[in-house]
Amino acid sequence: MAIPAPLQQALTHMNAGRFAEAEQIARSWYQRHPTDANAPWLLTATLHRMHRNEQAAFFCEKAVAALPQDSERRLMLCHLLRGTKHGEATYLAEARRGYADFTGDFRFVENLAHALKKADLFSEGIDLQLKHAENEPTGQALVTLAGELAGAGRHDEARVTAERGMARTVNGVPGVSEPRSVANLCFVANAWSGITPEQLLAMHRKIGDCFDRFHPLDLGPLSNPPDPDRRIRIGYMTGDAKTHSVAFFFDALLRHADHARFEVFLYRNVTKGDETTRRFVEFADQDRVLTGLNESAAAQLMRRDKVDILVDLSGLTAGSGVWMMRSRVAPLQGNYLGYCNTTGIYQGVGSFPDGRKGDGGVDFRIVDAITDPPGPPPHGSDHLAVEQLVRVEGCFICYRPDPKLIDPDWQPSADGSIRLVNFNAVHKTSQACFDVWAEILKREPKARILLKQRPYKDPKIVAWTLNEFARRGADTSRVELLSRIEDQAGHLGIYNRADIALDPWPYNGTTTTCELLMMSVPPVSMLGDRHGARVGASILTAVGCPELIATSPEDYISKVIALGNDRARLANYRHTLRDRALASPLCDAQGFARRVEAQYINLWKSWCAANKA
Repeated sequence: MAIPAPLQQALTHMNAGRFAEAEQIARSWYQRHPTDANAPWLLTATLHRMHRNEQAAFFCEKAVAALPQDSERRLMLCHLLRGTKHGEATYLAEARRGYADFTGDFRFVENLAHALKKADLFSEGIDLQLKHAENEPTGQALVTLAGELAGAGRHDEARVTAERGMARTVNGVPGVSEPRSVANLCFVANAWSGITPEQLLAMHRKIGDCFDRFHPLDLGPLSNPPDPDRRIRIGYMTGDAKTHSVAFFFDALLRHADHARFEVFLYRNVTKGDETTRRFVEFADQDRVLTGLNESAAAQLMRRDKVDILVDLSGLTAGSGVWMMRSRVAPLQGNYLGYCNTTGIYQGVGSFPDGRKGDGGVDFRIVDAITDPPGPPPHGSDHLAVEQLVRVEGCFICYRPDPKLIDPDWQPSADGSIRLVNFNAVHKTSQACFDVWAEILKREPKARILLKQRPYKDPKIVAWTLNEFARRGADTSRVELLSRIEDQAGHLGIYNRADIALDPWPYNGTTTTCELLMMSVPPVSMLGDRHGARVGASILTAVGCPELIATSPEDYISKVIALGNDRARLANYRHTLRDRALASPLCDAQGFARRVEAQYINLWKSWCAANKA
């Protein structure tokens, strides 16, 4: 279909980032030619890139009405409906229509599965993907399905499904070759029982292998003066500069930054944001919005800012900008928070069109000596990351409590029961967790377990979870499953029903563990063999409670049962743990900021020494 000259001009403006000009021309044309099929589609794209999604959805509906057989328009409409006031019901209805109209297009299968998940119809979404995934040739649908199975707690099925997907090839090339797809698989694999740290490292390295097939950005030579004593420009890049779990830990580095030594740049994939966003913008010296910028534009922006150290705070999670670190954006590029393992983006990934080897990669990752013991195997962990592991003294995180915290109001159970809870994401509940938690119920008749998370709204997932306890011989009448409580006060109030928390493994809690401590609930945590399985130990050491760290499944069972039966000791935790945590290094924001910045200074000095003329 030929595009009229005025709309061609509007398209040129939009592609150049001149959105206001593009909108003005396209609106003017559409007012005069309301039956034109191109104008509402162009307005959709322009308004979407301006983050005006309510208006974009309005015009996208017009664009779909003009060309209902256009799959791209139908998918865009679903995408826009996800986050607008139209609501989940409208999104789900459109997703169902798209699936019915484009039955051979796997994008519509995944789109409907996502809509079903948003509507808390988790099992229906999984069943839909099970129906179609085997027929998708690349293996991508199987990998996506594996993530959904893990999200429902079905880890054994997830692992088998993922391995089948990753084994597929198309013309001799791995079918699943998109880095984000491999990253999503790595994310859920962190919670699998029976996978070794070395196997996880190999999986993560496949992310770098994916990038090795692409050309990095050729940004030219760096122009940062290698002066170790000048003010260092540090850039924090995140998609979570808003009320989000990462923000509770990032706050200290912004709030207490040494602005005499560092000029702080905030690079955020958040536009409107909220009160947390506004606070972070105020703390930073420079604020940059990356939303709407492609990888090249974002990298060029950072090069113009001459950032010396670029730190990604999202890792392999949604909204991450770590992907651009495949190119050499800054002299030093690192990862912190947001993710519990290596990024897999190794040094020298990819090559330039002229054959030169790439110069990018993630240079360092911030950890501590408990999460990642120093040294070689078998006891050290330096070999388990593609980055240099930079160890902060003490705990690698610092927690800022939610200002909406309520006061703990714990009372012992009237019937003498031992009330055990787990409020972590369902994908963290591994088969090893079920083994041990069921054994606790079998050995201690007074024990009861409460699990709370959003997927437990789905009756099929509830039945599956209860069966995991039943097939291990546990009394399921002492297992309670609750869905997510949206009201913060109501959510926190559930902690008052708890005596002891069960930290999952091999993917420990982080934000949930800190929230438990703020509500004076003692968590028992298993010390594992990788970063994600040692975070609980690091946190408990920081707050002075190493006695709550178990070193084996039997030790975990014994600690939980012994503490549950020691009412005086339990009462002491429940009445004092918040104050102990607040007074501990875990909440020493200023001291933590200085310790992290000391590592930045060391890294910068080393880079300067290696790059002097």
